[in-house]
Amino acid sequence: MSDFTVSARTAGRPDRELEPRERECYDLLDRLGVAYERVEFNRQPETTAEAEELDAAIGVPGMKNLVFQNRNKSRTLFFVLPRDRRFDAKAFAKAREITRLSMVNAAALEELLHTHTGAVGVMELMYDMEGKLELFLDRELLGWEYLRFPPNADGALLRVRTADFLEKILPAVGHGYTALEEDDACFGLPEAEFQFRPLRRSRQALSREEAAAILSRHTHGVLALAGDGGYPYAVPMSYAYRDGKLYFHSARAGHKIDSLTRSAKASFCVVDADGVVPEEYTTYFRSAIAFGKARVLTDPAEMRKGLELLGERYRPGHPVELAAEIEKEFAAVAVIEMEIEHLSGKEAIELVNKREKK
Repeated sequence: MSDFTVSARTAGRPDRELEPRERECYDLLDRLGVAYERVEFNRQPETTAEAEELDAAIGVPGMKNLVFQNRNKSRTLFFVLPRDRRFDAKAFAKAREITRLSMVNAAALEELLHTHTGAVGVMELMYDMEGKLELFLDRELLGWEYLRFPPNADGALLRVRTADFLEKILPAVGHGYTALEEDDACFGLPEAEFQFRPLRRSRQALSREEAAAILSRHTHGVLALAGDGGYPYAVPMSYAYRDGKLYFHSARAGHKIDSLTRSAKASFCVVDADGVVPEEYTTYFRSAIAFGKARVLTDPAEMRKGLELLGERYRPGHPVELAAEIEKEFAAVAVIEMEIEHLSGKEAIELVNKREKK
């Protein structure tokens, strides 16, 4: 049973003693005459069900906040999007001739916005006194009645009318914004329908269930992405598999992250058997290959779920130690989720013959 709790939505600031940054948020809203409602919760959501419970309590769909810098850190870009919107930073940069965008690290978040990973919200723009950040809002958000954001503190969310945010809050903190349209390059274009090819030697094909079983019983494989210069980038990876999805952890910057920014398409191969038979000049092999779309998770609840699956896969039965390790590394780690669209498996004909004889 989940221990996640969220309060009913109430108006006005809380009665408890406030931390300085939280108090500054409420002071600004009150000074501007902006009405707001809030909910409080005991921890960040860790499952989809908990995230949906929080969405229902605050009465605003999920949103995500992404902060990027270009290569020489002369520009910092703050994007506010619906939670389910996929964002292609490389396409955005290319269309605007910006040299390489990378997500800011924990130190930069603290310096620029006085916040940390998992708690970024638009009210932190009040600390951007020098106007270093460029704000981009998804056009869809502008049609919502309300927007949501943390009050410069963990464990709470506020909602305000979108009109108040645009017409009162942003001018008060000295910020304009640029609207991202539906057809912007950063959101990608619809892809032509694609059919995965069937295995040519169908007699050697494994069923989807057999291929999934291979993913379930192993702990490492090779992830293939669209690498630099048009070269495929295939990298050995530890992983966890659950409900048609693969989870990996990574540094927040590097070849993998750049490749995923370039293209979400990925494949992942796991070798289940590789028995060398010298006298037959062959191997008795069995393997599975998954194809799908991969993404770097930005929602804290989804990130924690992925890290918990990985931790439980490699050291089961130690929830307290795992929670502490996740907390320690959370700000520095990236979590990649690959949703499998096509899964195939194949084994050597000799293994097929042996099985059929039984």
